[in-house]
Amino acid sequence: MLRQEAGAQGNDEKMIELSYDLQAGSYVGALADPALLAHKREYCSHVAALLDSLGPIRSILDAGMGEGNMLWLTLSQMTQPPVQIHGFDLCWSRMAVANQWLEKQEPSFDIQISTGSLTEIPYMDSSVDVVWTNHSIEPNHGREAAILSELYRVCSRYVVMLEPAYELGSDEARKRMDEHGYCRNLVGLAQHLGFRVMRHEIFAGNRNPLNPTALLILAKDETAAPVTPRRCCPVYKTELTPMRDCWYSKESMRAYPILGGIPCLRSSQSIVASKLAENFHSDS
Repeated sequence: MLRQEAGAQGNDEKMIELSYDLQAGSYVGALADPALLAHKREYCSHVAALLDSLGPIRSILDAGMGEGNMLWLTLSQMTQPPVQIHGFDLCWSRMAVANQWLEKQEPSFDIQISTGSLTEIPYMDSSVDVVWTNHSIEPNHGREAAILSELYRVCSRYVVMLEPAYELGSDEARKRMDEHGYCRNLVGLAQHLGFRVMRHEIFAGNRNPLNPTALLILAKDETAAPVTPRRCCPVYKTELTPMRDCWYSKESMRAYPILGGIPCLRSSQSIVASKLAENFHSDS
């Protein structure tokens, strides 16, 4: 509907945010169906085995984590889950749903969440061992190169992507992906950008022939030492530090508010506040 009103062929970020924010809670709600839950658990068992095969992972970032169920189902089936777990999504409401749902799960994991954009990821260069996406690049046709560049910038060892298999799908599947504005040519773009493609194949956990999932792994530095995730200003990539009710970058003079306990780290959510640090100091 939004594409029709705008006379657009693809989805811009505002369209994606609105459509996914309004359906927040539907993914968690669907888990009440035992058959769907079993399918998701099986899918995530393959993801868990894949991540385990990459060796001990100290830190992971789920880029576009939705409502958190796929992340939790994967972590709970890993032999050695990461110690540092971060995730972000474009939509605040999805992060709020994820926060509430994750708090009720056993085993529990310390997952640091925020809002964020795939084209302006709020993390410092090479500050996460593994960056993972699961159908989050999907609706972003036209921004694939920008997203790949950001994912690669942030990772220190690997980028692991489970995204629509446009090139490996049937004619019917590609037609459906075209209608929905789904991503394509991730491998070709990654190679054009100079990134090393380690694997590209149909994912073992794939079940939907109209939206087949491809596994794409980019290797950056397989021998890199473990790193600790560090958040950054998405505009200037300067490091953010937590303050009373925001995350703040002294270098960029931008503050990012915390809403309902969730840091809002998109560039559109920033506030220029050059005197914030001294005001906090004087208050104390």
